[in-house]
Amino acid sequence: MQPPTVLIADDDTVSMYLLRHCLTKAGFAVCSATDGREALALMTQQSPDLVVLDVMMPVMDGLEVLRRAKADPAVRDIPVIMVTSRELDSDILDAVKIGAADYLVKPIAPSEFLARVARVIAERRRAA
Repeated sequence: MQPPTVLIADDDTVSMYLLRHCLTKAGFAVCSATDGREALALMTQQSPDLVVLDVMMPVMDGLEVLRRAKADPAVRDIPVIMVTSRELDSDILDAVKIGAADYLVKPIAPSEFLARVARVIAERRRAA
């Protein structure tokens, strides 16, 4: 059986490295994007099992990526976990209203991150 694929969209190289390392060590396949437009394109091309999306990115921010993804029938069912340093209640509420499966504030413990990733992927598989 092929491992689940996770798309990480984050413009911060340190965060990208840490998230990628955590996921690959746990057996996930990982692809990555460094801006919102690239993330949307990869969602369509790769159809990942999950997207880990930063809010603050160049070209298009993560909330706009989430909005566009949830409006696109081709990718709207791909779950998205927001992982960001933005902890404003308004950001969290916006993300949940738009359709984020979860919202995590950096820094995050690898064990918590992996547990939430596994939960969201399991929920998607049960729903399929």
